[in-house]
Amino acid sequence: KDKLARYEIIVADYYLRLGAYIASLNRAKRTLQTYDGTAANEESLRIMIKSYEGLGLEDLAASTRDVLVANFPNAKL
Repeated sequence: KDKLARYEIIVADYYLRLGAYIASLNRAKRTLQTYDGTAANEESLRIMIKSYEGLGLEDLAASTRDVLVANFPNAKL
């Protein structure tokens, strides 16, 4: 389960670097839903934040940032 989640994160990050924010966001969301409880959750939220910012959706980026901090208090932003 962790390996599959990590692969999804690698793909989501690739899309993010390409500037394909919607594809990156969808991949990160699906990873959170499908592989909940894995080590990849923190990185999924980070990718979602960057994707929302890339799309200019600052409110959603801020609320996702709040979720990240609430669930991972030691997360680096």
